[in-house]
Amino acid sequence: MNISLDSGGELLEPAVDLGCELKQTVYDCLYLCLAVELSSRQVTAYQRSYQSIRDTPLSDSIEWVGRLVLP
Repeated sequence: MNISLDSGGELLEPAVDLGCELKQTVYDCLYLCLAVELSSRQVTAYQRSYQSIRDTPLSDSIEWVGRLVLP
């Protein structure tokens, strides 16, 4: 498993902007911005956050934890 660390500093401004737009916390939006930056997906169990993003152009960057299929 590869683990990388990211300070998130360069993501702060976009996360603030996104948080204002979606009415979400900057904390939650930092994870989403990181997922976008890494061309990945954020997996969440926070329903309010998921619902606010699922019908936006960022919907490919978030995944509801209940939809994951585990072996």
